[in-house]
Amino acid sequence: MHDLLLRTGMELHGIRYWRPLERMAGHPDATQQEVLRSLLVANGNTRFGIEHRFDGIASASEFRDRVPVQDYEALRPYIDEQRRTGAQALTAESPVFYAQTSGSTGTPKYIPITPSGLEMHRAEQALFSYLQFRACPQAFAGKALGIMGAAVEGHLDTGHAVGSVSGHLYLSLPASVQSRLVVPAAVGAYRVRPLAEAPSSPLATIKAYVRSPAPR
Repeated sequence: MHDLLLRTGMELHGIRYWRPLERMAGHPDATQQEVLRSLLVANGNTRFGIEHRFDGIASASEFRDRVPVQDYEALRPYIDEQRRTGAQALTAESPVFYAQTSGSTGTPKYIPITPSGLEMHRAEQALFSYLQFRACPQAFAGKALGIMGAAVEGHLDTGHAVGSVSGHLYLSLPASVQSRLVVPAAVGAYRVRPLAEAPSSPLATIKAYVRSPAPR
């Protein structure tokens, strides 16, 4: 029964995520233009969108001319304003949480994760799982070792949650998939990683697979 449900679920993933991607891959220019248009329309009334005149951009070349490549420090004022005041400074959507970088190159950065951004990560995970299942169904047999961060790792001074995308993706997994993990996610990635990486660790002998790249 479990195998049947798994196959059925993966077939549905193929219909929902893979087939549309195949169709879009046949028209990459038109697809990218539509993605750009939707982003500009959705965020046109933000401070960033108004300052860069999103409402007058009709092509990728115009976008490149009006919106130069931005580093985090250029975007920090918009991120901080939206975080502290709730104004639509950078994105029209309010972030669900903020993903924190390690700060290895300077001050830690807080990346706003919006509802649509999180949904995109979920869709990518589902697509990756489908392609992996299609290539190697045996990878989904038995138990699994998942390495992920916590959905909530702390809070900012404004009360907003700081966490990891991988932790939120775990929470969205079906209970049947969560039950297959040999170590509960609540233990935390930072405790599991040293165990899993130790050559003499019993976890090193457990058959494991990676569901998707672990985004932070």
